[in-house]
Amino acid sequence: MKYLFQDCYSLESIDLSNFNTSQVMHMNGLFSGCEGLESINISSFDMKKVDEINYMFSKIKLEYLDISYLDKID
Repeated sequence: MKYLFQDCYSLESIDLSNFNTSQVMHMNGLFSGCEGLESINISSFDMKKVDEINYMFSKIKLEYLDISYLDKID
């Protein structure tokens, strides 16, 4: 999922609750540069196999993002 939504400037909201991320290892830059992003739901993300999240949320304007429910990355 590296850079999947990178630079989606006009993207304001996205619901990824149906994404199956159980086999994903890299989320680097996933939302990087999505400057219009105001709302995101990643509550269903399974982060157990993820080992790279560098710049996942860089250059975005979210005022609040609750990630307390995500599993720890080992």
